[in-house]
Amino acid sequence: GFDLRGDTNAGVGIDGVSNTDRVVIDNMTINNVGIGVRLHAADAPRITNSWIAETQSSILLTGASQQAEIKNNSLGAQPKGTTIYMENPDRFNISGNNIYPDGASAIRILNPVHGSIVGNTISAYYNGMIEFLPNSDGAFGNGNVISSNVIALESWHDNPDGKDNKWGIVHIQAFSNVIAGNNILANGSPANTTGILVMKGDYNRIANNVMNISDTNSKVVINGAANNNWVIYSTEGFAFQDGGNQSNKNIGI
Repeated sequence: GFDLRGDTNAGVGIDGVSNTDRVVIDNMTINNVGIGVRLHAADAPRITNSWIAETQSSILLTGASQQAEIKNNSLGAQPKGTTIYMENPDRFNISGNNIYPDGASAIRILNPVHGSIVGNTISAYYNGMIEFLPNSDGAFGNGNVISSNVIALESWHDNPDGKDNKWGIVHIQAFSNVIAGNNILANGSPANTTGILVMKGDYNRIANNVMNISDTNSKVVINGAANNNWVIYSTEGFAFQDGGNQSNKNIGI
């Protein structure tokens, strides 16, 4: 319940440098620092009801965490950073946040397991707004839910990490996830910008999303190496690509 303000975008506001249990950060204002909150190997941390912005990165959970809760915050990063970055989280909950520009990625998670990203309002200038990626050991996550979010690419700017328009507004390298009931839109994006890309992973379910991306045949793209991914009522048939793998199915709108 207090303000923590820097005068440059350097340093760390709150730094949990060793394994921590049950850190609670609530009703904080953290501005003008390099990293707002960084916790290492945190179990059951809660970051709630806070404004963490005008930072290079807002929240970093490094190493591994379990039962992390990031809820009801206003968060903003800069192009050299990521708004929410997590390594190897298990059973996490990211919900009810307002995430605004302009971090290179709004939510980037390495090897996510059994977590949820629900009911957030996310706006950005770059694609790769939500990314599930492998960790440094090559482990891929599984069993997550991305649901009921507004995911708005407000205006197209070239991605600071050099990712082109095929990378996807939502980029998935993970197994057995549910991506459902989101409103995904892009303003001013290049032709054939990808909305959701499943680059790697089997048995993902993509259902009942509203995807307002103009001039594209790539609203949902499945890499041919990924198997048994089903898309339901999320895209027209012409804007679905199965990678030449007929185990990937689309029931069009």
